[in-house]
Amino acid sequence: MKFGSDEKVIHHLQPENRLIIMWAFTKCLTQGLSAGFFFFMLFYFKWIFSMSGKDINVLPEYGDLILFSIIIAIFAFALSYIYHHYLIKTINYYITNKRCIYVGGLLKKVEHSVSYNKITDVERSRNIVEQILGMSTINLFTSGTTSMRAPMRSQPLPELSYIGLVNSEDEAETINEYVRKFGGTERDMGLY
Repeated sequence: MKFGSDEKVIHHLQPENRLIIMWAFTKCLTQGLSAGFFFFMLFYFKWIFSMSGKDINVLPEYGDLILFSIIIAIFAFALSYIYHHYLIKTINYYITNKRCIYVGGLLKKVEHSVSYNKITDVERSRNIVEQILGMSTINLFTSGTTSMRAPMRSQPLPELSYIGLVNSEDEAETINEYVRKFGGTERDMGLY
């Protein structure tokens, strides 16, 4: 990540390692169960067709199919856990005097930045798991993202998220100060 000549880093943050606990229950468990379910359904339909008279070779018994599916689910969970464990170590958040930056990724390196004049809203949130783990998330919204919504969600998608932070009040306030300084919202600039 290159910074401009007049750009200085105010905060350099990384997610807490406790974030892996939250991801274990959200991302890793979902991926493990999905892999086990996919494996089960793939061979279950072959098993059904073999019962209907079509000859399909090398089909496990129904009980073995369930056992293999559980093993696949555990293996997929473990792989996902290892991947996310190392992914957390690559994530860096920067708050500079010009913009907010996210850098991270294992298989795909991502560098994403949002300048303060584009930020329309700064949200600091803590879901129930984050409250238990003592973490929080800072979401940055731009005018282009306020109309985008995730499926099955009523809230808009953030342009940039800083997840897994501890004591993020100072960082959120710093971002808010720079948004006010750069006149990030259309309402502040008199365009409403």
